[in-house]
Amino acid sequence: MKAAGLGLGLLCAVMMGVAGPADAQIAAGAPALAGSWKTACLPIGKNGRHGMTVALNIPQETGQTGEGPIEAVAQLFAKADCAVPTVHVVYEGKVALTQEAIGQFLVDQDTGSVTMTPQAEDVVGFYNAKPEEMGCGLSGWQLNQPRDVSGKTCSQTRFPETGSRVYDRAWLESGTLRFGVFPLKWDLTDPTQRAGERGPVVFERVGG
Repeated sequence: MKAAGLGLGLLCAVMMGVAGPADAQIAAGAPALAGSWKTACLPIGKNGRHGMTVALNIPQETGQTGEGPIEAVAQLFAKADCAVPTVHVVYEGKVALTQEAIGQFLVDQDTGSVTMTPQAEDVVGFYNAKPEEMGCGLSGWQLNQPRDVSGKTCSQTRFPETGSRVYDRAWLESGTLRFGVFPLKWDLTDPTQRAGERGPVVFERVGG
């Protein structure tokens, strides 16, 4: 289950940066980012174990105005082909989006709640057997019962405290969306350290 815990990090983060290109045209809002996005199945374990998908929703109003709610949902699985669900993680926050160049955006987030729901009995057993190592420092986990893990360390992933501000960049290319660090990191609280390069996780549009 360590791989599953590590995979929670793949639900995790949104935001960093460096100075934008000299010809950047700063504009509030990012209507092109509005809609529903989802990754393909992401193998996150070894020897065929553990996979994950991440879904992202940016409401139309958030995209149009450049400010508003954002939601990400990570689904972890027992198999690398994303079979047999094991853990469901939901993140809700508020985001500010600014276009700084064609297809390139600043992403600043005020983090909200992070809830985690175990969906398999063996996961519940692992969490309760080793609450500090595996269970986010919490005991009393129950099957299909969500727990707030904001500010908690779950395996190797440290989720942000509610109200933290984190920074990132996003790139939109040929119908795909990539961030600098999301959903891999949550700890970029210095805007001068924004990601300057695209991260490895690719989102594809699944709804307007």
